[in-house]
Amino acid sequence: MAQFEKLLLSALINDKQFLKETIGYIDEETFNNQYYKYFYNILNTYYNKNYVAIPFDIFKWYLQKTIHIQQFSKEELPIISGLVVDIFN
Repeated sequence: MAQFEKLLLSALINDKQFLKETIGYIDEETFNNQYYKYFYNILNTYYNKNYVAIPFDIFKWYLQKTIHIQQFSKEELPIISGLVVDIFN
């Protein structure tokens, strides 16, 4: 399931047409991975405000804000970084 979630997020970020056509049919319950849920919420919130895919630098800024608010542990940070690299590549 995690592979599907990763591929779905990657497609939403990298394929503008796919994002436009499918974002309305997906919600955070699609994702079992807690980090992917946060990633999806960032992506969805940005899209609903700007109607474009989120650029990597803006995504990182929102993610840093989320990490601070959610108080992720230091041990989680490398995991989160690895997942971000996977979905943006």
